[in-house]
Amino acid sequence: NSSQKNIAIDVSDAARYVENKGTINLNGINSIGLKVSVGSEATNSGNIIINQGVDSLTQTANYGIWSEGVGAITTQSGTVVLNGNGAIGIHARNKGMVSLEGNSEVEFSSGENQIGYFIYSAGSSINSKSTREQNVSTKGSTLYRIDGGSSFVGSVDSISSMKASGENSTILLVTGKSDDGKTISKLNTGKMVLNVNAEGATAVKVEGGAQGVLDQGVLLALTAKNATAGIVDGHSTTITGAPGTSGASQLTSYATLDNSNAASDAMGYIARNKGTLIHKGSLIFTAENSTGVLVDGGNLENSSEITVNGIAIDIIGGDSKVANTGTVKATSGTAAYRLKDGASLALSGQGTTIAQNVAHGVLIDVPSSTATAVSELTVTDATISVTGTGNAIENGAEVAGIRLVNAKLNVDQGAGIRSGAELGMSNSGVITVSGSGAGIVLKHANGSSSTSDLNLLDSDGLTINVTGANGTGIITNTSGEVKNGTAINVTANDGGSALVVGGTTTNVVQSGKLTSSSTTKEVVNLNNGKVSTFTNNASIKANSSGQIAVASNSGIGMIFTNSSGASIVGKVNLLTGDNIVNL
Repeated sequence: NSSQKNIAIDVSDAARYVENKGTINLNGINSIGLKVSVGSEATNSGNIIINQGVDSLTQTANYGIWSEGVGAITTQSGTVVLNGNGAIGIHARNKGMVSLEGNSEVEFSSGENQIGYFIYSAGSSINSKSTREQNVSTKGSTLYRIDGGSSFVGSVDSISSMKASGENSTILLVTGKSDDGKTISKLNTGKMVLNVNAEGATAVKVEGGAQGVLDQGVLLALTAKNATAGIVDGHSTTITGAPGTSGASQLTSYATLDNSNAASDAMGYIARNKGTLIHKGSLIFTAENSTGVLVDGGNLENSSEITVNGIAIDIIGGDSKVANTGTVKATSGTAAYRLKDGASLALSGQGTTIAQNVAHGVLIDVPSSTATAVSELTVTDATISVTGTGNAIENGAEVAGIRLVNAKLNVDQGAGIRSGAELGMSNSGVITVSGSGAGIVLKHANGSSSTSDLNLLDSDGLTINVTGANGTGIITNTSGEVKNGTAINVTANDGGSALVVGGTTTNVVQSGKLTSSSTTKEVVNLNNGKVSTFTNNASIKANSSGQIAVASNSGIGMIFTNSSGASIVGKVNLLTGDNIVNL
């Protein structure tokens, strides 16, 4: 009968001492093997076998055990077998209680998208005293679903062990709120042992406005490809897989993840659809091509350590936000942060981003052919430090408008910003070049010429300090105009130029304060053979009056103007062509 529940054993009206010792087979739809209602008690020590799951027409599920209402107490020491797609093993609802004892087991036998234990509404509980390891072994299935404002608190010691061995399965799912919207579903793992050893499987999912905590001391093992410690998602799905409620989901993790408990191709966490991950634990992946956190339209608040050989934080699509007051580090590989397929990042906080060897600090990656949005990047009050050949910001997608707001970029052999597109009009902060790299490089990633302008006239709040040998302030290779308003200080005696204009640029405006201690390079290099007008509106100061301040050794000549109030200390060498000098 699809219109009402079909119940094999119905225990109600304060009945006691009811026990199933035999076998119950559920072959129909909308069925329950053992139902225990308000004030009643029953035991299942036998077998309940569910041979069909969710009915496609009525969207009703089959349940092995259903315990509902105040004083409804079910003791489960037997076996519930799940065979149908969407079948549900044990359900506690509206303050009903189920106690798992002895050899109690929910066996995920065959089928997909099943639920082992389903807890719904505040006061409902499933208490485990079972000696068995609980294992979700079928594809897309969930061991525990904590829903409707219910709570789940894991053990204070490490005796409770759960495993996900089914592809794309989940051990603990906490989702949604109470029916009246006043009580949030909550999960605290305690010191449980959570073993994730199937491809795409997850230890903890937080969805639909719920809250979850991976407590300090939780023992995690991610031993399969794309296995994940935690996923937080603002969206949710119902027990039948239909779209459910949405809300401000939040997952807080104090867990420790490293290569002692994570496979080389595992993933730490995923935050999507405005779900928020608050990371207070430790994540250190040393294996190549690893990913720490995937942010897909979600939020990440990191106050601890995320260190990865590969991509520390991978941001794909959507409106993502990252606040870092801790440390995000890529020891090698791709980048500390990667933006992909229209991902936008507002990187803020007093934390530090570190990239080493060949890794970049922030990589805006080339979008796929299906991407529909354009990436945006703003770095506010954040520090990005790169040692090696990587860039602090690498604009692989060549998107316009990258902006710094009181940011600090520290680079060695790479660039503070490498872009073939125009930067944001107004920038502030400090870029420090400690090696042979450069503060800003305007050219394409393959070294070819850009067509974009470099307009930094409104970036007088940005300072570039060059302290390393052969380091350079700004390098351009473009056909566009070059207009500088930043302050550039070359403090090394063997430092490079403050400004090098390459490509086919014809018009250069210099309105920043350029100061150089270099005895080996000119302050401004205009030697592209194409510059036809150069205007200095501020100051250009070489190491001494005998050192070269401005040099052009090729081309047909230019109109050189040193505006009223501007100053140049050092030689101006315009060595070819017909030049007009206005002082």
